[in-house]
Amino acid sequence: MNPLSRREVHQPGELVEAQPWMPYGQWIESSDTFATRLVVQLPIDTPYDQVAFYATASLARKDRLVLQPPLQSLGNSWSGGKTSALVKEDQKRGVDSLIYQARVHENNALDEYTRDARFVTVYWKFGPQGASVVTSVAREGEEDRVLTPAEQRDLVSRYGLVDLIAGPHVRTLWDIKSQR
Repeated sequence: MNPLSRREVHQPGELVEAQPWMPYGQWIESSDTFATRLVVQLPIDTPYDQVAFYATASLARKDRLVLQPPLQSLGNSWSGGKTSALVKEDQKRGVDSLIYQARVHENNALDEYTRDARFVTVYWKFGPQGASVVTSVAREGEEDRVLTPAEQRDLVSRYGLVDLIAGPHVRTLWDIKSQR
């Protein structure tokens, strides 16, 4: 089929299930691969025609980003605790977040003692669009600051921090249910 003549209709879906697909803080070597299998159970009389699977991950180079273990839970967006303005804006749009944070130790001894302490904050977001993971590295209290493209490139260069999104992998329910 000619891709220019193909018609696709995308409609916002409903989040059916979100769950971690690997333990956080687990190291993966540069030449390693990682595979996992998750089972999502849907009722037989589900109103859905198809299911789309997405996976998100936030990866950092272990030789550049050293965390003071463990990554600790700071709470969530719906409990009314101390959250950033960006999380509050997301909540107005129906997006909830689980928030984790850890102290970053610089891999350079001079930077470790001269730079202000940095913290990596991980936001696991859930909403009408599905679930995703977003990270930031910033001084305490600066988590809301939006980085310029140059600052974002510097962050990737310094810490090797990259957010990955895979998907959608779409399966029709007819295909799934007919395998019984």
